[in-house]
Amino acid sequence: MHDICRAIARIGRRRAVGFQTSSGSGSRRPAKVLWRTMCESKVYLSAAEGEQLVLEDVTTIRPEGDGYRLINLYGEQAHVRGRIKEIDLLKHRIVLESNA
Repeated sequence: MHDICRAIARIGRRRAVGFQTSSGSGSRRPAKVLWRTMCESKVYLSAAEGEQLVLEDVTTIRPEGDGYRLINLYGEQAHVRGRIKEIDLLKHRIVLESNA
């Protein structure tokens, strides 16, 4: 599945066409793979004031010291101090809680 994400990243914000097997028949039919349906998430920082968007289209999160290094699809990076509060993969949403 990770290879599919990379292929979609290469074509940008356009649709990609893949194939899926129909249940029972074994036939292959075209299936649309829409952008942002598999890999990327938005990362928010939760603090007393509320949640603030840190970075969109995040594909990599690495623990680093007292926080996390976030890297998105385009190579942009951010370092956030805090801990994981919530991960909702269906909504492509990750919330980090500030240490302060």
